[in-house]
Amino acid sequence: MENKKITKREYFKMLAKVVEDSEVVNAVELQAFINHEIELLDKKSASRGIATTAKQKENEALKEYIIGILTELNKAVTITELQAEDEKLGELTNQRISALLKQLKDDGKVERAEFKKKAYFKIAE
Repeated sequence: MENKKITKREYFKMLAKVVEDSEVVNAVELQAFINHEIELLDKKSASRGIATTAKQKENEALKEYIIGILTELNKAVTITELQAEDEKLGELTNQRISALLKQLKDDGKVERAEFKKKAYFKIAE
């Protein structure tokens, strides 16, 4: 048995159907209101996925920078070694670099290997 939550858009569509099938006094105005609300929901959901934040743009630039450093090193390194090799990365926290490397790994750009409980990263081949 599925407990699917009904969305606001689905509620408005059900209301539009009820208004269409019944003889409500202000049916035209009510239908216009419902359609307007559905349009607002569509507009809101469309704008949600497009905009990237400043932090996301900064992270994309950092990911490209990390790829450049890993390519230059041409060997598997830990996050600490990566920070020691580059001053700009040394200013970032281990957790942030780890998160960026995980995203790069998920994209298939970086490979991760574990040796004696230490994570090593290198450019994917």
